[in-house]
Amino acid sequence: MGADGSYQHNTAEIGAAVVGMDHANSSYGEYSGIGDNDAYLVGNLEGLSEQGAYYYRLQANDLGLDSRRLDLSAGKHGGYALEFIHDEIPHLISSDARTPFEGAGGTRLVLPAGFVQSTTTSGMTALEDSLKTLDLRTDRTRNQFRVTEDFARGWRASLSVRREDKEGVQSLGGLTAQNAGLADATILPQPVDYRTEEFSVSLEYAGEGRQMEVGYLLSVFHDNNESIIWDVPFLKANPTALDYPAVARIGLPPDNTYQRLTVSGGMNLPGSTRLSGIAEAGQMRQDDAFLPYSTVDIGGTASALEDGDALPRESAEARIDVLHLALNLASRPLSRLGVTARYRYYGTDNKTPYTLFDRVMNDTVPQSTTDDIYSRPYDRARSTFEVGAGYRVAAGFNLKADYKHEDTDYDRHRPVRGTAENTLKAGVNGNFGDVSGRVGYVHAQRDAEDYDGFLSYSTLFDSLSCPSIVTVDPDPDTGGSTQVDTCFRNHPDFRQFDLASRERNRYYASVIYAPDEKVQIGLDVADSRETFRDNILFDDTYLGLTSDDGMTATLDVGYTPEDSWSVSAYVTRELMDSSQTGRAFGGAASTVIDSSLNWTADFDDEITTVGIQGGFDMLHEMLHVTMDYAYTKAKSRIRFTAGSGVTYEDMPEDGSERHAASLRAVYRVSDNISYGVGFGYERFRSQDWALDSVEAGGTALNDVLLLSGPQEDYRAYLGSVSVIYSW
Repeated sequence: MGADGSYQHNTAEIGAAVVGMDHANSSYGEYSGIGDNDAYLVGNLEGLSEQGAYYYRLQANDLGLDSRRLDLSAGKHGGYALEFIHDEIPHLISSDARTPFEGAGGTRLVLPAGFVQSTTTSGMTALEDSLKTLDLRTDRTRNQFRVTEDFARGWRASLSVRREDKEGVQSLGGLTAQNAGLADATILPQPVDYRTEEFSVSLEYAGEGRQMEVGYLLSVFHDNNESIIWDVPFLKANPTALDYPAVARIGLPPDNTYQRLTVSGGMNLPGSTRLSGIAEAGQMRQDDAFLPYSTVDIGGTASALEDGDALPRESAEARIDVLHLALNLASRPLSRLGVTARYRYYGTDNKTPYTLFDRVMNDTVPQSTTDDIYSRPYDRARSTFEVGAGYRVAAGFNLKADYKHEDTDYDRHRPVRGTAENTLKAGVNGNFGDVSGRVGYVHAQRDAEDYDGFLSYSTLFDSLSCPSIVTVDPDPDTGGSTQVDTCFRNHPDFRQFDLASRERNRYYASVIYAPDEKVQIGLDVADSRETFRDNILFDDTYLGLTSDDGMTATLDVGYTPEDSWSVSAYVTRELMDSSQTGRAFGGAASTVIDSSLNWTADFDDEITTVGIQGGFDMLHEMLHVTMDYAYTKAKSRIRFTAGSGVTYEDMPEDGSERHAASLRAVYRVSDNISYGVGFGYERFRSQDWALDSVEAGGTALNDVLLLSGPQEDYRAYLGSVSVIYSW
């Protein structure tokens, strides 16, 4: 620090690093950009300077990687502030993708001359010779500038401008079908060329005991690509009244805008009470022109199907208005008692037209006029009221309890009109000498009002197309034979998990034992149990998710014998179990009520993580060494039980294992110069029954033309050297 009170400290690190891998792999450097043997610059900068009321700060990390970041700020304390952020994040998706299409990365994908179309991938005899390799990767670049100005009497104004660009190639599934039950999938290389621009402005006031803010946000998203048109590699016999397409088309994310006006504030009231609240009104709009029903015209200008039907309107005309209100009250009526009350409302008003569209297959002709389908603009309104209290029984010993009631109302396009959920939380925390900890319990019960599996279907399809069918009795285990004049897409006994009645119980506890200043031992345990039922009062289990349980336990130990070195270790164990029921019904009405076709799937996941970190100084604090090791092992298993009418087999066990270790030493040769050297090692192995035998662009799946294969096992080594200069 200078004699005038000024302060300045800067650090620059420059060097080189080398990565060696046994083969190219996108998992190692998924978000750093390193996917193969590579050398890159080690570059980091930090700077801080204060001259009276004026300051500047600089931090630049990983300048030699594709995941670099720059933070720069300057200003005057109590006056103005300027901030700039530049951030780049790559995402390596696959390093071994292969596709037969020419023009990958563009919007028109063409099969090469000599490509042999077939009903299945195994019949595409020229597939292997036509495959071309490409990397699936996206790169995101974000630039943000923010300026604030402090005025007299507690006022502050701020302005922020942000632009984010995302470019690259990722995968996208393109479907064609011979009929509703025989679909073919072509995994396409999708071009990514997005831009999001945000503008926000706010005015704040902070006075004694009261605050207020008014703000406005505008966000605009633009996709430079409207759609992908691709040659269909599959070739089917033409069913009656259905031409299998030679060319197909799929839309890409549309342009859209979002704007929001926010008013918030708070004030202190008598009696150690504070009131705060926020009101926000937002609007989302999307009005891109619709793609034509048909791709018969390869130029994409066809507006009608072969039977002459036209689109009901030219563009989406999509609009959703959003309203968010929240009010918080906190008070301390007694020195030992604190109470809170909160109210929150979040509602959407979807003004998108509810319109009947032709149901089209294969970009060529509709199925029939009786299969027309409606667009359904979803809406919901959620109100939450919560009260809580905390009481200090004695020094270091506190009790806390909360109650929350939440009502959610849905529109006529969902299978329920509304849900009501009550949540009760209770907890205790305290300090007892060398031991401190907390324990708590959460109970929640959600009730779905009059769940009707037919309700949403009736708003999706033209009611004239719905024949009389046999549906089920309320108990899926006994079946039923009620004739109803309606249809369903999912089985009527199926319950969507986010709308189904549910009971949740969660227990948690943590304890920290610190016998002295050198040792600290901690244990955290949490157990959560969720049961989904049609009626909480009765144990009637319907089709769908029936339970979702999880347990997590972490033990960590820290040891610091002296200031010059420390070591810590932890082990975490996670168990996740869920269960799902279904019925393998088909086109015959009798299968809908046949309980012998019931099946249950049990999902079991286990994750174990072990970590060790350490650091110490040597040679009179001239040498500083840090070490880090982490091990993660995950296992997953799916097991089935089923009725006598279902043939089934348990899935093989999946899993992965990762070792990651690093060692770094920094030797200080003077007050200004230090040398750094580092070494890293990572090993990854995985087992995935669904993908291990599948190759990119291969013929393992008859009805799916793949783009990428499974993630390969790998070993990676990292070495780095650098010079660090401080001034």
